[in-house]
Order: sequence, then C-alpha cells, then structure tokens
Amino acid sequence: LAIDEVAAHGALDLKAFFQRRARRLLPALALFLSLWLLVDALFGHDPWMTTVPGGGRGGPEPFATAIEGVLAAAVYVLNWAVIEHAFTHYLAIAHLWSLSVEEQFYLAWAPLVALVLPRRRWLLVATGFFLVVASLAEVPLLWHHGHGSLRIYMGTDTRAAAFLLGGVAAVAWSYGDSRLLARRRSASVVFGLSAGLLLWVASPLAAPGSPLVPTSALAAYLLTWIIATMASVGVVVASASLTPQLPARALGSAPL
Repeated sequence: LAIDEVAAHGALDLKAFFQRRARRLLPALALFLSLWLLVDALFGHDPWMTTVPGGGRGGPEPFATAIEGVLAAAVYVLNWAVIEHAFTHYLAIAHLWSLSVEEQFYLAWAPLVALVLPRRRWLLVATGFFLVVASLAEVPLLWHHGHGSLRIYMGTDTRAAAFLLGGVAAVAWSYGDSRLLARRRSASVVFGLSAGLLLWVASPLAAPGSPLVPTSALAAYLLTWIIATMASVGVVVASASLTPQLPARALGSAPL
C-alpha cells in the first residue's frame, strides 16, 4: 500500500499511513483487551487463567499483571515484555507479541519507503537486503553471547528479516522487477519449489542430524529459519503471479 501510494502520488503521507493502521487494528485490539481485563477481574484467581492447551495446569493471573500486559500490548511492545519476564507474565495474551513486532517494523520501514523510494528505488532494495542479512546473522551472534531462544525468537531485530524480505519483494513486484515470474511456467516452478521447501522445513526431515541438516541444533534452527523466511515470500509472490491459476484462487478464497 505504501509503495502504491508513492507510485501514484510521488510521496507517502506518513501521518495518513499510520492513521489507517490505527483504524485497521486498534478497535479490535481494544475490544479484545477490554474483555480480557473483565475476565481477569472476575476469574483471575483461578488456575485455568494461564493454562495453555497441552501445556499442563496454569496458575492465577493477578489483576496488576493483567494491567501491565494490556498496556504493553496496547502500545505494541508486548514481545519485549514477554522476553523480559520469560513467559512468567502475560501468558494469556502473549500471542500478541507478533503484532507488536509488525507495528515496530512499520515504524522503521514506512519512513524508509517515504524517504528513499521516490528518489532511489535501488537504494531501498539494497538497504532492505543488507538489513535482511544483518537480521539473520544476528541470530547465531546472540546465541553465542548467551541470549536465550525466547529473545531470539521474539526480538524485533531478529524477526525483521521476514518483514524486510517481504518489503523488498513488494518493491520488485510493484516496479516490474520480477518479470521472470510473469511467465506461468517460471512462476509455477517457484511456487512448487517454495511450497516444497516449506513442507520440508515442517517435517521430521529437517531435524538436526537429518540428511542435509547440521547436527548442531542452533545451525539447524538457523538453516530452517532462513529457508522458511525465503520460501514463504516465494509462495506469496509466485501465487500472485499465477493469477487466476489454482494457487491464487485458493489463497484468495473468501474463507481465507
């Protein structure tokens, strides 16, 4: 949407961009968090409040803790709050961590699009790719320096690669730099390869020590993370290129 606005008007209105994001997200978020506070006020002393399916019995959720979690979620910093407390707090709304990462990403990406895209498209693409590499390279560095898996999994910096790669793909798509995928055969190959890689990553074949997978858990984790990040973008871009073929019709169906 940001790229289309630049293409149409030669500039991006950042104020309007973030106002649209707020109208899109905040009403539903406010409703959810308000209902959660009501439930916690009524039943916060019960153990089931923080029970995760399949994870065993939980515990009570003090109302003060619920307030802290709601405030963190409302200003989109819940991922860092969960990292700080290592899942001992905010367990019932911890799934909102990914929404926090997304909005933090927009705070950097939207101004970058506004400043760079109207002048130097190639610079935006190059910057995006550089930051993708930096984000993925940070994972083993953080692990080596003693940071836990939760910090790596939920950190804005380590998660940014997927968003950045999607942003770069959107630039390439919008400006016709992905002409190769305009051919149905090429798009089908990219779709099949990307979907196959995603299935492989999700299977036992991608476990540490399997063929083609390092025995080190960290190395295997980083390898599958990189593959899943790139293959996901490949599926989306190839599906859009195959319109109105089966992948695009399936992903564009009303239920999805």
